[in-house]
Amino acid sequence: MDLLKLMKKKAERICIRNNNRSICYQEIYETTKNNQELIRAYTESNKKQGQPVMFTDITLGWKLIPLYLACLAEKVTIIPIDLINSPNQTKKILNSTFGIIVKNAHVDDDGKLTKIDINHKVTGYKELRGVAFVLYTSGTTGSPKGIMLTYDNIINNALQIKQQLQIEQEDRLLIIRPLLYASSITGELMAGLIAGASFVVKKHTESPFHSIKLIKMHQVTMMFLTPSLMFKILQLKNYKLYRSLTKVVLSGERLYKYQYLDISNKLLETIQVFNGYGLTEASPRISMEKMQGTFQEASVGNPLSNLKIKITDKSGKQVSKGVKGYLNVKGPSVMKGYFRQKKLTEQALVDGWLNTHDIAKMIGENLYIYGRADNIFIRNGINIQLEDVEELLRATPYVEDTIVEIVKRENHAFELVAHIVPTKSYDPLLLRKEIRKWDTKFWPDKIKIQQEIPNGSTGKLSRILLKQTK
Repeated sequence: MDLLKLMKKKAERICIRNNNRSICYQEIYETTKNNQELIRAYTESNKKQGQPVMFTDITLGWKLIPLYLACLAEKVTIIPIDLINSPNQTKKILNSTFGIIVKNAHVDDDGKLTKIDINHKVTGYKELRGVAFVLYTSGTTGSPKGIMLTYDNIINNALQIKQQLQIEQEDRLLIIRPLLYASSITGELMAGLIAGASFVVKKHTESPFHSIKLIKMHQVTMMFLTPSLMFKILQLKNYKLYRSLTKVVLSGERLYKYQYLDISNKLLETIQVFNGYGLTEASPRISMEKMQGTFQEASVGNPLSNLKIKITDKSGKQVSKGVKGYLNVKGPSVMKGYFRQKKLTEQALVDGWLNTHDIAKMIGENLYIYGRADNIFIRNGINIQLEDVEELLRATPYVEDTIVEIVKRENHAFELVAHIVPTKSYDPLLLRKEIRKWDTKFWPDKIKIQQEIPNGSTGKLSRILLKQTK
């Protein structure tokens, strides 16, 4: 698919809605062409060796759009970097991979490249042929992995998302998450560009809560965010500001019943709520559910039509429908592999099947996700999902938010520790009384009070950040 040809057809339509100005598709097209020329001058001679790389500073915000489009057209792999929130990871990436770097100082107010920096030297990488993005993720273990997503991966997934959400050219999409993640790049930007929609991009310096003002200012029709962030935004009670919204897409973490009930009760009945599931290795979307008023625990709807789903046991043998196991996915949006990590790629991809390491089951055509296999705690020989304990805690009137973790002690024993943000009605004795009503396998060994649960830049509750703040 030629995105630039699509943009020419939408030439007079608004692409970017900024605070001070509106930028049409024709302007973005011309800026992209300008950027292509400068990128080509630095990379063309290296393409015989392999595919060159461009590192992009995500604080560029909407200006990343004509940069990304130029790189896609020039077959230059994009590696977004977060210099502010992930300086150590960025340093590791830049020390191991060479290419051109674009920061704020290299781009003018119109998004045009004026100059480029070189990280050591421009190098062509054979492994990156056909790769549109390398997206680095810390995953659940905190160990960074460079996920290679091809042009076909991105476009196939974006087309499916556009179809599922029925994005139209009249839509105005609010991008809250940085253009660092597959969720915002594929699921929001690319899907919206294919539709010819317009975008409002939150600045990196603005709080996620500033989204409320952006919705009203630009009459946003669609917004994408995590359930926990949507839940927090709605506590501000500015519900009248959401009148322009037609769709809210929740993804990035498990949607709990208490969140859905609060969100659906506070939003206008005319607003459709979607619950999406996926992971970066799948570009990212795997399934999508349009919420219809009722809530099915752990349900994430039907898998996308171009994906195959298989649930297996630990040995890799497929289990029967209705039985929990490991979710495996196969299809055109599954990654090429992990950059420069051949063994890790071979472990993750077997005959084209991606092991997501998520615990899941299928009932009919519906997919249910119960959490990460990494988040299983074995107590008295019984497997316990940390997400299940979190849900029980949130269901009480005394816990506003929580993250449960497994803590190893000096004697090699393990404890289940619940970090909670208490509600105004919190009473430790009454909470303990509620806990005693549960099956004993779910009882936390310790409860620790937190002022807040740390969120990553996507708005997702983060066990990794929690460990870092201790």
